[in-house]
Amino acid sequence: MNPKTIEIRYEFDFDDGKKVRFEILLDSPSMTVLPGDSVSSPEWARMENFRCSVCELESEYCPLAENLVELIEKFSEIRSTEEVNVTVQTPERTFKNKLPSQKGISSLLGIYIAGSRCPVMKKLKPMLRYHLPFATIEETIFRATSAYLLGQYFIYKNGGKPDWDMAGLKEIYKKIEKVNENIASRLRDVIKKDASVNALVILDVFAKFVPISLEASLAKLKYLYSGWIK
Repeated sequence: MNPKTIEIRYEFDFDDGKKVRFEILLDSPSMTVLPGDSVSSPEWARMENFRCSVCELESEYCPLAENLVELIEKFSEIRSTEEVNVTVQTPERTFKNKLPSQKGISSLLGIYIAGSRCPVMKKLKPMLRYHLPFATIEETIFRATSAYLLGQYFIYKNGGKPDWDMAGLKEIYKKIEKVNENIASRLRDVIKKDASVNALVILDVFAKFVPISLEASLAKLKYLYSGWIK
């Protein structure tokens, strides 16, 4: 494998014998999804049709929408409740699970969204490097807060003012929520059936969960740190 790229593979095996494969290459320094050779940008992905209320990017096409083209094409005929065996291969390990297609697609969508050139989503790239498929809300809270606090450490070491209270994390996820809502709204005009849109609904639930209940969720994790707190 090229040391400058990271490969993540998703394999969807349906009970009727249908198979869907994705080989995702990430640019290692930037954690950006590298475009496939045959993927072109459709009209519906133009920024004039896809711009979010929080977007300040000057571009002909929405970079997040461009990342979703292949996924939309392959899953447009899949029902959200259809069961599927999903195998995920990352550089470190392999994950397997049988679950409704929308949950598997949601996990895959997380890569394409965080790995886009969308300026709102760039704060998720540290989590993308250590991608955890099929993550629960509790796991997402743990990873999101840990990644954010590590970022504050690097800000501190670089001479900046860290946000140890994590007020900035809530603001980040409020913007992510708006982006996810916009994506789901726009894709409803594109997708024939509902699997990919429902997968985005799952992501949106995660995005809403962080700003609304961060303190309560962290309080439930406090017991894990009994060896740290006197």
